Amino acid sequence: MNASRIRNGDFAVIAALAAATALSPLGTAHGALYPLHTRDGDASGDRLGGAVSGVGDVNGDGVPDVIVGEPNHGGPGQVIAGRVYVLSGSDGSIIYTIDGDKQGDRFGASVAGIDDVTDDGVADFIVGADRADGAFGEGDAGRVYVFDGATGELNALLIGENSLDLFGFSVAPIGDEDFAFIVGAPGFDGAGDDSGKFYVYGRDGDGSVDAFVEEEGESDGDEMGFSVSGIAGFAPGGEPLFDYDEGERGDAIIGAPGADGDRGRVYVFSSEDETLFDGSFFDGEDAGDRFGSSIAAIGVLGSPFGFIGAIAVGAPFHGGPGGVAAGKVYLASIDDLDAFQTVDGESGQLGRSVARVGDQDGDGITDLVMGAPFLGASEAGAGRAYVYSPGAGAFLATADGEGPNANFGCAVSGVGDVTGDGRDEIVVGACVHAGPAGIAAGKAYVLTLTICGDGTLDPGEACDDGNTVGGDGCDAGCAIEAAETLCCVDRDGDGWMTVDLASPEDCVLPVVGMKNTTFVPCGVGGAVVA
Repeated sequence: MNASRIRNGDFAVIAALAAATALSPLGTAHGALYPLHTRDGDASGDRLGGAVSGVGDVNGDGVPDVIVGEPNHGGPGQVIAGRVYVLSGSDGSIIYTIDGDKQGDRFGASVAGIDDVTDDGVADFIVGADRADGAFGEGDAGRVYVFDGATGELNALLIGENSLDLFGFSVAPIGDEDFAFIVGAPGFDGAGDDSGKFYVYGRDGDGSVDAFVEEEGESDGDEMGFSVSGIAGFAPGGEPLFDYDEGERGDAIIGAPGADGDRGRVYVFSSEDETLFDGSFFDGEDAGDRFGSSIAAIGVLGSPFGFIGAIAVGAPFHGGPGGVAAGKVYLASIDDLDAFQTVDGESGQLGRSVARVGDQDGDGITDLVMGAPFLGASEAGAGRAYVYSPGAGAFLATADGEGPNANFGCAVSGVGDVTGDGRDEIVVGACVHAGPAGIAAGKAYVLTLTICGDGTLDPGEACDDGNTVGGDGCDAGCAIEAAETLCCVDRDGDGWMTVDLASPEDCVLPVVGMKNTTFVPCGVGGAVVA
């Protein structure tokens, strides 16, 4: 493991701000996503952005940071060894660069920020290398590395049991005092080939990290542990943020998308009982849907849902109104594991990724980001990420990939509030993006959402941008300083955003997803200038 700490790295901060929005099948998108920072992959085929996660504040600047996996990166003589970057949420600079151990390991195949397991007051993080060899050379057994967030040093190494287990294919926090995180090994052969297995890890009495719970898949091909999810941290009252059984410990959910002929199944794990809940599973609709390919523990949803705990589940191969493998995302109550809301994909495997992103629209309900990485609205396979509001039953905003086959949305995560506007930021991977380094080098984006055009001229605003945050692309001096300044409002009610700019020629920098956008003059309060 080779970790280097760099405070002012070569991270590209985007001056041009991108807004991509669309008419959703469930309502009108009325926000705009702007890139705060991006990072391109190091070399052709590296697939940077294949795994992304928020990590808490590891560099002590008071702002949450970001982890990005580059699983196919090769060092000197090390093809597909893998690499992980921990990046500053504040300015995008590199905090840590950590390289995989050996050729073929795919270090960075999965990443997650977790609670502080080293007791130094700083959030820690874990990295999966699902193709790493086992302790005695078992091929593709898989490994998971636990790192100290404060130093970037390795704290613990966890190793898969058997060849082809793919241990570390998925990782996630749990947010329990004793159980810190969960690891999936979908290739484990127990009840049959690839029946899968998951492991729950925590600290024992001497402070070391050990597996406290192990559960295997039920049948051949289930791929139990293909996806795992929990929520790190606790609510202000001290209770876990995701608690199925209303105990005092955080719980988790586990996906088995290969179950029942690839119909798919999702299970709930109880930290209180240290087992899967009896009968607590949620099945996909149709054979081949691969329901459970992605999952997100949302937490408690308030009014109008009656303060229920909820989960989101992706079925990327579901065929709906958008056609074959358009994809679908299900929101379900953890009380009865029954869907109370569904979102059908336009195309492109919606639900290949899904994550919670806090309350984006101020309705008191946690929102989601979901990816359709193969959607080709503008260019084939460019991909799309959606910010979705369960409270409104609508997409708040969308963003598209920059070029063909970028697979934007292959991985998504919430980051925490980077800009200080009270909203969590979002990190999205485009793992096959062709960047300066070549084809499939990959790219990762840290995005911020502005709910534009709210009809109110807030104090400090000269333009109706929906907030008063400076540097968000909707500057408070919109009517005065036109250059690089955007205001967003749906003037004709067709569900598409209008970007108000003093003159179209002011928008000269390259931006993502500006297609289907109309430029009109902007005056004080967003009024159109004749």
